[in-house]
This record gives sequence, C-alpha cells and structure tokens, in this order.
Amino acid sequence: MKKVTIEIPEGKALKFKDGAYVLVDDNIMERIKTFDDACREVTGKSEKEWLAENETKSMDKDVLAYLKMRIIVAALNEGWKPTFKEYESRYYPYYYAYTKSEWESLSASGRKDLKPLVCLVGGDSNNGSVSGPFSVYSYGAWSYAYSNVGARLAFKTAELARYAGKQFFDIFKDFYYNFE
Repeated sequence: MKKVTIEIPEGKALKFKDGAYVLVDDNIMERIKTFDDACREVTGKSEKEWLAENETKSMDKDVLAYLKMRIIVAALNEGWKPTFKEYESRYYPYYYAYTKSEWESLSASGRKDLKPLVCLVGGDSNNGSVSGPFSVYSYGAWSYAYSNVGARLAFKTAELARYAGKQFFDIFKDFYYNFE
C-alpha cells in the first residue's frame, strides 16, 4: 500500500465526502450557516430533498422544528453525542420566555437583536446546572421548575450553543413557542 502525505492549508480540514476526500472549512460554524447546510452535512441531501422525503407538510410546526433542530445539533457537534455521565458538560441555547402578546409587541428589529443565553447542563452540581431549556431550577421565586436530566439537543461547547441559538433562532422559536 502506498502512503500519501498532503499539506492542509490553515483553516481547512480534510473530510471524506461522496467517496472522495475534500477540503472544508475547519470551523464548523463557517460551514453550517443554514438548515440546508446542516442537512447536507448530516444527511447528504438538500433541505428540499429532505423535506420531500419526510412528508413534513402535515406536521405541526413545532414537530418539524424539532426534527430540524436534531439535524442542526448533529451537524454542529460533528459526531459528538452526550453520554449523560457524571461530570459531562452539555450546553443549550435558551431564551427569555415571552408570552405571545409580549412577542407580538416586539419590533422585527427587536426580535432580531435578541441574544440567546447559554445554559450549562451536567456535572455533579445542583440548583440549576442539571436542567434543560425552559426547565431551569428556581428556588424561592415566583415559579418553580425542575428537571433532573437535560434534553438530548445538547451542544458540546457554549460557543456552539450560542451560535446555534442566534443563527437558527427561527427554528428554535418554532419549537419552543410555535407562534405564527
């Protein structure tokens, strides 16, 4: 067997795709800017092909958003999956919870300026760090919500969670709120 050595330019990575090695941007956030990009990365199909194959027309908006989020998370995590073991950190984008009337009162530019926060989940700590989006533990406040295990839509870094929350805001919004 022959051995081949190649130099990979700065900022690029070698990826096996469609039966050949190709150079791609090393930073996944440079490669995944749209749901179509994520779809191609994970399924090898365009968004349009994926939508046609999955008969999404009859799905509720939040269900379709969840399926899209799974693809986005898989693409951005580049193969990393949470194992839910002790001391593993996982990150989620989350947002301030608005009522429908509050949301409608925001201007279009105000909506675009919303910055997703990042919820760190995992580890061996209590009182807030072991919950998923919209389930952050509050004690002694006007509300009480608690979840002992985070959801599977987890990111491996805070940077990826923040990026996904901003870049794919409309998809996350459709999942969490299902506002028209």
